[in-house]
Amino acid sequence: MRKITLFLFFLSFLPATLIAVPKGVSTGSFVYQQDKINVFYTNNTLYLQGMIGAGKIEIFSIIGNKIAQYEISDLTSAKVSVDLNLGHMYIIRVRYQGNIIKTFKILAS
Repeated sequence: MRKITLFLFFLSFLPATLIAVPKGVSTGSFVYQQDKINVFYTNNTLYLQGMIGAGKIEIFSIIGNKIAQYEISDLTSAKVSVDLNLGHMYIIRVRYQGNIIKTFKILAS
């Protein structure tokens, strides 16, 4: 453990030009921008806004039972007609852009 710590200490003093970066990997700075995503249910319709591309929407009861599943071609401002029990809580799971998964809790009102 001591050898690894010493190695990492000396590695931190190396100039960045000596550290190998694989081809195709950018070394520039990255800016992460928080997603502005809205998910809500009203008048027997589930609304999703703020996601890009096609995706899959799954609706679960709060205890984990799958209620419904939908394939959506454009999640930018998607509307899904679904009959949920008013006053009950549900988990909405959205998979989009291949491997991004977001989950939301909603109260049907």
